[in-house]
Amino acid sequence: KQWYQRRVRGTVSYLAPGNAPSGYPARCGSASDADPALRGAPTLVYDSAAVRVNLYRTENKPEPSVVVFLLTVTNSSTAPIDDVEIEMSTKSGKLKLAAPSSKHLSPFSPICPYPPIQQVLVTTGNVTSVDYTLKYMYNSQAECQSGTLSL
Repeated sequence: KQWYQRRVRGTVSYLAPGNAPSGYPARCGSASDADPALRGAPTLVYDSAAVRVNLYRTENKPEPSVVVFLLTVTNSSTAPIDDVEIEMSTKSGKLKLAAPSSKHLSPFSPICPYPPIQQVLVTTGNVTSVDYTLKYMYNSQAECQSGTLSL
């Protein structure tokens, strides 16, 4: 087997094509695995007074039918946001949403911005649209938003 070496943000990961489970790349489960070279402008998934969700298509191409996205969730309010959860599904192809980097967003601060929540989304096959559900706690109230996103 031929191993492929990839350097991302100072760390080295090794990909072995053929070892990936059911059409997914061998190692693409965290935000640090997503190639920082992003293609084009982000796709706005959801935007409110408190939360903004963007989807970035990355340059990663572990296999010809696999597309890797980076999903970011940021807080634009002065109140913290807790229990952030995103669910995604599709009727065509397959998708896998990796575990989030966090479930908590600190209040927005222009002086000292806090890191966003990041998740890697891996699709395989002909995925053209994704149904999503975004759940979070804001000002002690549970919020739930859902919709369809065209890729």
